[in-house]
This record gives sequence, C-alpha cells and structure tokens, in this order.
Amino acid sequence: MLDNYLDRCPVCHYPRVDNIYRCDCQKDKEKSFIVHPVSRYEGRLSYSIMDSIKFHGHKELAFVVAMYLEKGLSSLDIKDDAIIVPVPCSLKRLETYGFDHMVEVAKAIKRPYKQIIVRASSDEVLQQKKLDKKGRIASSNNKFEINTKISDKQLEEYKKHQIVVIDDIITTKSTMLSCLKLLRENGFENVLGVSWLCEL
Repeated sequence: MLDNYLDRCPVCHYPRVDNIYRCDCQKDKEKSFIVHPVSRYEGRLSYSIMDSIKFHGHKELAFVVAMYLEKGLSSLDIKDDAIIVPVPCSLKRLETYGFDHMVEVAKAIKRPYKQIIVRASSDEVLQQKKLDKKGRIASSNNKFEINTKISDKQLEEYKKHQIVVIDDIITTKSTMLSCLKLLRENGFENVLGVSWLCEL
C-alpha cells in the first residue's frame, strides 16, 4: 500500500522508475526544483485516509499524513529550521468544508508554518482528476498568489529561511511546481517541495 521510493533523481529528488531513467529536470537544471514525494499512491488505505480528512472532517487523521511528511522533511531540511508552507485548498472547498486539510497537516507536523501562498481570488474550481496532464498544468497557472495579509517586512524575514511547500499527493507536479515557481518569482531563493504520495 505504501512503498517508499529508494532511487531518486540526484537533481530534483523525484523518484525514478529505474536507475537508468533520466529525469526531465536534467534538461534544464537551473529551472528544476527539489520535490520529494515520500511514498507511492497505490492503495485503498492512503486514499481512505485522505478522503476521511478532506471530505468527512476527520482532522485527527492529519497526524498520519504528517508522520509520513516528516520523512521527506528530515531528508531535505537538514538544519530542521525550514518554514513549512501548505498548498492551499480551493476557495470552494474551504467554503464547503470550512477548513483546509493541508493546514491541519501542517499543524500536526508541529513545525513553524506560514500560509505564504493563498488561492487567487479569480481561481475557478476544476477537478484535477478529470483533466489530462496538459489540462492540469494549464489549470494550475495563475491559481495561486502571495498572501497580501503578510507584510512586506514579514515576507523579507521569511525569505531568509528555507521554505518547504507541502501537499498531500502529486500526479503531474503541476500544483506543486506552480507554488514553487511563485515563491521563486517573488524572491524566495531556497524553496523545496514535499508530498506524502505520488502517482506515476
């Protein structure tokens, strides 16, 4: 159900299908990001845990996701002083369920976290699972923005730290990469990504 990947791309940390697989990131190393999915999504257990948190309000299960994310964080955040930034849920989901599941996970990790990234006010709800890879990438463009409730002074302070963006699952990496690119474009130099699951 949950298989840890052992063989990873030396540049972006993403799991490789086999040890001779050449990751796409190596076509342009300067534009690559380190993204560390901890486990493979391939079973009912991982799906049911996320379903219970996201759609049935079982926030207490966030500690399970946090437990796995800690594995990725310990691998990338050697100094143990990074600021955790959860990928924000859609505005529609927040309105419907009243909470952001990745914020609950960030709380369960028990590390400093900041909601530096928020959904853009113009964000339209499109179910990612119904889109192909090209559609997912297109739908993620301009979906996020820097939180205007955070002062410029605070942002400058956060930029001195390593930032780790966390999410529950990666399929095409479009959402994660959108968040990482947004941070880099706004002056955050040391940005990484960690997800609990990835689907290949």
